[in-house]
Amino acid sequence: CAMTYLYLRVTVGQWAPAYAPAPNLTAPAVQVALMVASNIPMVLIDRAARRLDLATVRAGMVIMSLLVVVMCVLRGFELVSLNVRWDHNAYGTAAWAILVAHGTLLLVEAIETLGQTGLMFSPNLEQRDIAAVSDGALYWYFMTSVWVPLAAITFLTPYFTGP
Repeated sequence: CAMTYLYLRVTVGQWAPAYAPAPNLTAPAVQVALMVASNIPMVLIDRAARRLDLATVRAGMVIMSLLVVVMCVLRGFELVSLNVRWDHNAYGTAAWAILVAHGTLLLVEAIETLGQTGLMFSPNLEQRDIAAVSDGALYWYFMTSVWVPLAAITFLTPYFTGP
């Protein structure tokens, strides 16, 4: 999606209409900051899972569950922040594609995080279930880290390009 965005930006005659306001940066800035900052507790949870420290993993996963729900809500605000519909022009289509594609990663991570959190409180919890949190942490690192350049491409390039 990012490559399509960049390709269209160069090849389409009128990338974003002159009358269209540039994206609002508040929700995307909050989202990027939250995603980057969320890696700190995830590292702590990852380490606790490797030590099989169930109490720390449980507390951390509750926090991560709350964070991922907030991130999902913020994604809706990010879509509105684009100030363009997906079907208005090439910019709108490409920008929405990036947010929706990454949104699928976010949704999968939300389901996984909420599921693992519930599992951590299960009476049938096994040692391997606690260790599986470390696998989920790898996906978390990917999902949050990849959003930094994608957000920059999507929300900042309209400020540096003319119509």
